Amino acid sequence: IGARSPYARPQSSGVRRTSHEVQRLLTRAIIDGEGWKIERAILRGANIIHRDRQGCTPLMLAAQLGKLEACEKLLELGARLCSRNRLLQTPLMLAAERSHTSVVDLLISSTDYAGQRMDIESEDCEGKRALHYAALAGNVEITALLLAAGADLKVVDRFGNFPYNLIELGSSPDSELFALLRGSKSIEEVLSSMRSREVKNVVYKYQTPTGGGRHWRKMTG
Repeated sequence: IGARSPYARPQSSGVRRTSHEVQRLLTRAIIDGEGWKIERAILRGANIIHRDRQGCTPLMLAAQLGKLEACEKLLELGARLCSRNRLLQTPLMLAAERSHTSVVDLLISSTDYAGQRMDIESEDCEGKRALHYAALAGNVEITALLLAAGADLKVVDRFGNFPYNLIELGSSPDSELFALLRGSKSIEEVLSSMRSREVKNVVYKYQTPTGGGRHWRKMTG
């Protein structure tokens, strides 16, 4: 079991709860996306593992909003990668749903204070995984990130949907995304094509480390 963050305050009857006012300071700091404000709110007593009415933690809010600096600071101060809300969604799912590529990259490659890594195969209450969310968002880059990190193409949710079945439900259907999720195009082929169209100015390339899983490194092109 990893070390416990000194900023992670247990919410129990024996511990005085963080005031709503101080917790709002943390929420505002996350919305602003400024790390120093987040640290100040934590030092003033805000709870880094606090949950709102939907069961979302501060890290989940930052991931959903695409606040990269906020996510980095929260992880540095002891936020938990594997937390889930009432719908069993993870920070990774929330970031993928909103097409926040840089945040997805961070969450996949990070280790939290307790020594845990993000489980990319976690399922929400409907059996959807992060790859389903990337398909719904119509995001080729995040899909490639997840596949390179070891995400399974052949998974179905509780309604029998493979990730590719959800592409047409998303906002931006993409033939390359469909080909990637059906396995008819490789990650390298899709990213090479994206680069030639100048859709993105950063291409993600992966390498196989000595340990389990794959990690991404950014290569500017």
